[in-house]
Amino acid sequence: VLFHPYLFGSPHGPVASASFLGLRGWHDRGTMLRAVLEGIAFNHRVHVDALRDGFAVREARLTGGASRNPAFAQMFADVLAMPVVVTATDEAAAWGAALCAGAGVGLYASPKDDPRDLKRLATTYSPDAERSAAYDARFRLFCRVAETLAPLWPEIDRLAGDDA
Repeated sequence: VLFHPYLFGSPHGPVASASFLGLRGWHDRGTMLRAVLEGIAFNHRVHVDALRDGFAVREARLTGGASRNPAFAQMFADVLAMPVVVTATDEAAAWGAALCAGAGVGLYASPKDDPRDLKRLATTYSPDAERSAAYDARFRLFCRVAETLAPLWPEIDRLAGDDA
């Protein structure tokens, strides 16, 4: 089962919509949840792959609620085929903003001068080559389906209206 997580926009524009594909009567909530998590990871891979075209991306940082799930963090590492670092900081964006403010008022020379030992506070998930290869095949299908649906999304959006 594949899930396109386009609930609030997508790389394909604002009218793209979320969908399950390949769902059968015998699939259960666990199958659907796995598809949702894969879809989220696949959508992030679309963005990471775009960054790889111009930058040397060596690892990804994962924060927030879902990062607390070790299985999801491992899935992210396998989908991206790169190490994923999960910080122990629950509010990484707020902490980053505080570091920038501290640097701005001269408390730190740079936002990189974090007083905490971040390596000690982080968990790194390394990709598994076999799982990465399996996810890569699913990712290619995920992308092909999205490209196939892209011309239909404006009509789906128009016909669904506000009832969607």
